[in-house]
Amino acid sequence: MTLTGLSADFRAVLRGESATRSAARMDLARRLGVTGAMLAGAVLSAWLVLTVSALSALSLATGLLAVVVIGAGFAVARPGAWRAAARA
Repeated sequence: MTLTGLSADFRAVLRGESATRSAARMDLARRLGVTGAMLAGAVLSAWLVLTVSALSALSLATGLLAVVVIGAGFAVARPGAWRAAARA
């Protein structure tokens, strides 16, 4: 999905008008960052499995998941301004 969107955003940057081209550039940069992060995670995990152990890669993944879950818990603890405006 990300790689398909990457090619679509690349075409939008090349063919878009000035207003839409700026938004397409931001989308393209975001998708490139996501693709790079997935590649870096795969390389790091493969290196850990091959040089250390599979348990180390699973431990790292579990730790990162715990950090994300804790961060999400803090993020939803207080409703944002946009949610408060919708209730009123």
